[in-house]
Amino acid sequence: KRAAAKAPPSGRRQENKKATQEKILRVALELFSTRGFYRTTTRQISRKAGVAEGTLFNYFRSKEDLALYFFEQEVQGIIDWFHGEKSLRDAPVAQQLFAIVHRHLDRIAPYEEFIGAVYLRALQPASKLHPMSLESQSLNLRYLRFIREILERAE
Repeated sequence: KRAAAKAPPSGRRQENKKATQEKILRVALELFSTRGFYRTTTRQISRKAGVAEGTLFNYFRSKEDLALYFFEQEVQGIIDWFHGEKSLRDAPVAQQLFAIVHRHLDRIAPYEEFIGAVYLRALQPASKLHPMSLESQSLNLRYLRFIREILERAE
């Protein structure tokens, strides 16, 4: 009897999935910045990322989901950065908040056109990017909890 092929360990599988997700996002951001958010298709993204379009849809159901993932990554990146900045731990709250805003603006500056298009899209009530959508509210709450945590420590 032949031994059954072993599935890769779930940790490795998760790493591969995360790497694919990150690659799709990088390619999408590149295309959004060169072609624009609305003129970029999921087919173009999948081709340039080297994945089947169906694979892209396994990770992101739409370009709006890509945008939400981008913002989730940015929020988590800011939170991780802040917690790793020893110089900010004992800084006055105003300095901490200024540092967060400055860091955030520096990180999103290369994506100005993309973010502008996303914010216009967010004005549509049916959009997942709309501030009142469940998807968007979850992200906003995570960020607001982070800021509240900083303010509570300052009290």
